[in-house]
Amino acid sequence: MPACPILSTATLAPTRTAATTELTAGILIFVLGSVVNVLAYDALAPLVVALVFLLLPLAALALHPGVDGHERHVFVLVFAVCWFWAGVAAAYTAHSGVVFSDAEYFFEEVTRGDGLTQSVADTLRFTENGGAVVIWRFVYDAFSLLGVEQEPYVGVAMNVCFVALTGVVGIKMVKAAFGPDLLRIRRFSLLFSLCGLFWLFASIHIRDAAVLLSVSLLTLFWLKFLGRPNLGTATTLGAGTIGAVLCFGLLRNEEVLVPVAMIGAGTASLAVTGKHGSTIAAALVVAGVLATAVGKYAPVSITGKQSPGWQYWCR
Repeated sequence: MPACPILSTATLAPTRTAATTELTAGILIFVLGSVVNVLAYDALAPLVVALVFLLLPLAALALHPGVDGHERHVFVLVFAVCWFWAGVAAAYTAHSGVVFSDAEYFFEEVTRGDGLTQSVADTLRFTENGGAVVIWRFVYDAFSLLGVEQEPYVGVAMNVCFVALTGVVGIKMVKAAFGPDLLRIRRFSLLFSLCGLFWLFASIHIRDAAVLLSVSLLTLFWLKFLGRPNLGTATTLGAGTIGAVLCFGLLRNEEVLVPVAMIGAGTASLAVTGKHGSTIAAALVVAGVLATAVGKYAPVSITGKQSPGWQYWCR
């Protein structure tokens, strides 16, 4: 008998009509958003870049055996909605001349230097959050090789993709918690695509969309582990936590504390419910101590100095 999700609920059979409506809405909104972006930048290049960030991940999702139509549909819908609002933001900036200082600074950082050869360590010597800078530089330089100018729409389209992939992760969370409940899946898709904060992450040239995706993935690992604690989910969670401790601080300094906080929350959950015994809770406490130590001192081997985020929190 297969294991039940965390919260059992009635399963609703999917309807082809509803799925078709959702997909059609996504396509129409994407077309509208592309028109707005092309007019805002007075070029066809934003459309080309958006198609790359839309079709390549969509093809990967189609080939992935663990992804079904729900995930693909939410990816298209969220990408389209965020792409439309990215165009609105670009049009506002073009006509008003108002530029967000953080977005302008980040754009200047990622469009200088050589992202194809420069390492994270090189970047961290003169700026914080070197991981984000290197990733964005690599993408900008890769598009430059294809003849695309280094304009903000490249980074914004990548942010749109990150937010859309977060929607896919969100559907995975819904299924892990409630099973294949179509009503909850559709409700989540609608609410996620209408969240103004996610529009903001996608439409402004900042790194918060990448942080959002990273934290959401780690949350999904925790959700699966707490629902079905076994060797497989524990291994996935362990690998994800180690990666998060080592990498979150390279996206945003403060985020290095997120995996440690999640270990504390997970331990408290197990201790309160008593569902899986004290052994797992004790193991998580040990893991939390180790994660704290690794997160505090691992950046030394990369940059030759302690993480700026830990300097702030531990002073």
